[in-house]
This record gives sequence, C-alpha cells and structure tokens, in this order.
Amino acid sequence: MGQNDEITRRFWADNARFADILNVGIFHGKQIIKGSQLHSKDTYAGGLFGKLKKKVQIYGYRDVFKTADFGVNFALIGIENQQEIHYAMPLKVWKYDFLGYEEQLRKIKKMHRSKQDLSGAEYLSGFSRRDKLKPTLTIVLYYGKEPWDGPMCLADMLDWKAIPKEIQNKVVDYPIYVLDVQRFSGTEELCTDARLVFGFLQRHESQNILEQYVRDNQEGFTELEEDAYDMISILTNSQDLMPDKQEYMNERGEVNMCKALEDMKVSAMQKGKQEEREQSIMILVESLRELDIPEEDILRKIEEKYQLTQEEAAEFVKK
Repeated sequence: MGQNDEITRRFWADNARFADILNVGIFHGKQIIKGSQLHSKDTYAGGLFGKLKKKVQIYGYRDVFKTADFGVNFALIGIENQQEIHYAMPLKVWKYDFLGYEEQLRKIKKMHRSKQDLSGAEYLSGFSRRDKLKPTLTIVLYYGKEPWDGPMCLADMLDWKAIPKEIQNKVVDYPIYVLDVQRFSGTEELCTDARLVFGFLQRHESQNILEQYVRDNQEGFTELEEDAYDMISILTNSQDLMPDKQEYMNERGEVNMCKALEDMKVSAMQKGKQEEREQSIMILVESLRELDIPEEDILRKIEEKYQLTQEEAAEFVKK
C-alpha cells in the first residue's frame, strides 16, 4: 500500500466524513445518515471458486467499507479512491461487490447447513425463498485534473458492433457511481473538513483564486485536522508541505495550513531569486570566456560583482 492510498483511506475511515459524502453525494444534501449509523467492516473481499482441486482464489482489498444502518435494515457501502481515470472501473467495482455478495451467500448457506432447515429446491440452492442479501453500493471518488471520461457502466466496455438489439437489451449491465471531485457542485454543502479539502483541490491550479479561498476560510485552514492536511498535500502534489508539518501543528494535533502555505510561497520566491542569480553568474562567466578573459580575472570579477567567496566563485567557473 502506497503512502497516498493510506492517506486517502485514513481520511474516509472517519464516520462523520463518510456520512457527509453520503448525505451530499447520494442524498442530495439531505441529512439522512449520521456517523453513529456507520460501522467499519473488513476491507478484504475474496473467496475460493471452482471444483475441488481446481479451485481458484479471487480476492481484493477495498479502500473503505462500512455498514450503514437504516432502522430495521442495513446496506453495505464502500469508497474507492482514484487519482487517475480507471478504464476498467465497472469491472473493478463489480468484482468487489460480487465478492461481497458471495460472502453473504456463504454465510447464509452455512447457517442453513447448521440448522438443517431446507429441503427440495431450497436445499439445492442453500438459499430459501425468504433469504435476502444486503444491498451493496460502491462510490468511486475521482480526484484527477481531467474530467472523468472512463466507462460509467459495464455496457460502456462491451463491443456492441453487429450485435442485435434484442441481444443487447438482455445483457446484464452494471452501472457505477463516480463522484468527480474537481467538478463536484455540492462541495459547499459538505459539513465536515471534506468541504475544505474539495474546495482547495478545485482551486489549486489558480494561485490567486486559491489564496482568496484560504483567506475566506481562514478559521478552518488555521486549525486543520492532520489527515485533512495530508489529503490536500498528496492530492495537489504539494509534497513540500509534508516534511515540515510538525512545525505548524498545535498541541491538539491540528495543522496551520495558512502559515504552511505562506512559508512555502516565501521559500519558492527565494528559490526563484537564487536560481535567477545563479543563471546571471553563469551568463557572465560564459561571456567573459568568449572574450578570452583569463580564468583568474573571471574569478575576481564574479567574486566582486556577486560578493562570492573564492570557493563559491571557483564552483561557477568549473561548470
């Protein structure tokens, strides 16, 4: 598991954030589910399929997987994080969902074998007319810069050329739900710090717009949860924010992103000035060489002009 995967998984493992994205992304802003109704499940999905010695193991690991209680019933809901477009995403989601349903079926069959309460066709199925599987939903959170142009259902991946409509209409499809974060219109409806993460990501390509957004939300960005800070760092590819994180952290473990961004901006300006200065020195050295100026005179010239030590000047002349 890479660092980015671990950071995104840890962020959405939080029940309040998970409920937030469900309420806004699925229930269109209605507060249908609370964090207290969510319970984490093992992210492993797998099983053995086939006959006797020819059994094959199929497995995978979801990013985040939870049960969502709805009164007398519950659903199973997973989140898959994608920083790049996945052109076989319907099959990836289908595999996880299928393995989850298969696990439910195995448990029901085991229960009936223990009770020995089935007969006839139900016995052969290991599943009675009254048995039901719990519905499963997988939400794909896509963070990429380019709009999602991958398949939105299994049918989008199939070659329908010359296939009669009558056949097409009978082929079982499998649609998926992709939330394209950078183009998500419901960001401001989010109630947790997911709003700040999404808002930052949607604006990070424009420095002026981003700086205004951070100023407008200064209270939140001044005391940002560490895992939200980490999410912003990896999703915007701002790796410079990670090494010095402890410098901006208060006693509660919250990070002052406003100060971190300001320091990063100052550091970038200083680095730019330093690079510009070094380029100017190299241009002068090359110009003096073209005039056949002796090396010792070149050294003295750049020492005086740029206030360099003999060692520093020698390094430029060697290049």
